[in-house]
Amino acid sequence: MQQTTISFEFFPPKNATGEVRLSKALQQLTALNPEFITMTSGAGGSGHDNAFDTLTNIQANYPHLSTAAHITFITETKDSIRQTADYLWQNNIRALVALRGDIPPNEDINTYIDENHYRYTNEFIAGLKELHDFDIMVGTYPEKHPDSPDLSQDLMALKRKQDAGASRALTQFFFDNSVYYDFIEHAEKSGITIPICPGILPVRNYERLLNFAKNCQATIPSNIIDGFEKYKSAPDDLRRFAEEILNAQVSDLMHNKVPHIHFYALNSAEMLDESLFKNVSD
Repeated sequence: MQQTTISFEFFPPKNATGEVRLSKALQQLTALNPEFITMTSGAGGSGHDNAFDTLTNIQANYPHLSTAAHITFITETKDSIRQTADYLWQNNIRALVALRGDIPPNEDINTYIDENHYRYTNEFIAGLKELHDFDIMVGTYPEKHPDSPDLSQDLMALKRKQDAGASRALTQFFFDNSVYYDFIEHAEKSGITIPICPGILPVRNYERLLNFAKNCQATIPSNIIDGFEKYKSAPDDLRRFAEEILNAQVSDLMHNKVPHIHFYALNSAEMLDESLFKNVSD
């Protein structure tokens, strides 16, 4: 069986406690030899928080680690994006996760529709590739983007991102692997040939999971909801149940020879250890 490669997503810490937590998680998870790690940008997606500085510091401290910065465009001018791209390239960040980003509350998207802004993600990708030869990843939703009318529109958008220069897609989290397998089948029929890597979320907080799922309209299977409801007052049982879900999902993906799995680590190595990634025999 081929070796499944892995990657982890982190977010920028907001305080000294968060910095310690991130540092500890990095030490533990980089020991698992991930193919790369990614760092999200801040709320609103501008990266004006410490996200880019955090990532460049990680790259300097882990020179053999491949790192990717989340970068968004919806509220940023083309000039500010150029400055950001130059900064990242000069600091040895060679990969990006190119995303639209969110419209700030109480603002109108029409504010950002002019010649100084990118309008679509495929245009953004093409612009980034003109600046530097970044390895560009994109996001995709196996159950369709919340703003998309249907899955076919999502697949058309992903095809345009591929044609603009994206080399890989990372999915939003899901818990039913058949959703991912069906999405891959539809993508292939739509002419999408870049790898589509499943994004997996270890569940460490049930209430947070419900909020995440609501925001991105991800389906939580009834058996998972029933299990968390059953054990939510018993922390040890709850943890074991979460581990069982994660292990079963990863094991199935590996059995089905998925080449790469992306984990939403949330700045924690909890539940992510060598035993999870051991080779699974047929």
